[in-house]
Amino acid sequence: MRIRLLFLLILALAFPALALADDLPGPYVYKSSVRLNTQHYLVYWPTPTAKEPQYLTGSWVPKLNFNVQGPLEGGSQITVKFTKPGGAKWISRDLRTDETAADSFQSFTLDGIEMEKQATTMTGVFTLNIVLTNALSGVNKSLYTGKFEVGKFHYGSAPNEVRQADYFVNHDWTLPIGQMSFDDNPANAEAPQLIVKMWFRVALDTDTLAGYLYYNGKQISSTKSAGNVSSPIVVQPGTTKPELTWSRCTFYFSSVSKGRNGDSASSYDSMFFLDKHPGDYEVKVLRGGKLARSAKFTIGPDGVLVDNGLASQNKMGLGVTLIPVTTDLSQDGKASIANYKSLAFYGNPVIGFP
Repeated sequence: MRIRLLFLLILALAFPALALADDLPGPYVYKSSVRLNTQHYLVYWPTPTAKEPQYLTGSWVPKLNFNVQGPLEGGSQITVKFTKPGGAKWISRDLRTDETAADSFQSFTLDGIEMEKQATTMTGVFTLNIVLTNALSGVNKSLYTGKFEVGKFHYGSAPNEVRQADYFVNHDWTLPIGQMSFDDNPANAEAPQLIVKMWFRVALDTDTLAGYLYYNGKQISSTKSAGNVSSPIVVQPGTTKPELTWSRCTFYFSSVSKGRNGDSASSYDSMFFLDKHPGDYEVKVLRGGKLARSAKFTIGPDGVLVDNGLASQNKMGLGVTLIPVTTDLSQDGKASIANYKSLAFYGNPVIGFP
């Protein structure tokens, strides 16, 4: 599916310094768009040619989503390849690839459906490679390589369920990495609203979250008074286990905007415009009434994020921002961020983070 870069162009306008710094030559994979998970099966085929599977035996194959920035010329083919721990070749799938202009990106999905006979019971560190080939131009190159750790847990108590297991990809590395931008909803184009994205572990109700925005140390807005919190991305195993749920939550500050575009008759008397208030900002997040996250950033006189260099250093791509997040993990189960910098973006280490 091809998607025009409307919202990315809005971000590029909103963050001109970042757009220049991150103007990578396409095609490339947006590292922040790569999302790995497991597709769970209730049986296991020891070999694809076996006469029947092992029943009541949990197995898995990878599920994958990612975006590729164009151009993808005619004849282009995106292929995803997986190898098992130790380097043994495992799964290779050609994904539908449409021609994509340089000012557009294309979304790709491997849903793991109808792959039962390729499923495995192995755990450990697996490797992903996203490859672009083109028989017309002779292109054959890797766009992205990543590593991901898969663990498992047993469920079921009946005597015949001793081999029942489900599998998960550890996403603790996401917790100290945040993003900020402005709402790309056309309805808010005249006054794009500030949004901040942060990750949390353990299943949660967004009603227990609240974001508070401070300017030069003084609270100016909150998602409780003007805004909301949503969780558009949730990563969890197929079998319910709240401990192994990671959610990327988006905090909308509807009374805070980059600046006003246009000259309509609309009144924005209650809107806090960032371009009128350059300086230091901090977002604090309460989870169940306790401080769980905080992040600091600086806004320039043009109303945009002062480039902290993190997006460009880490080659994140057009319009992507990164902000360090201070975490209190007391409500995040057994989460550990000790090695998050090396594990980030599935083994593509982050540079410049604390």
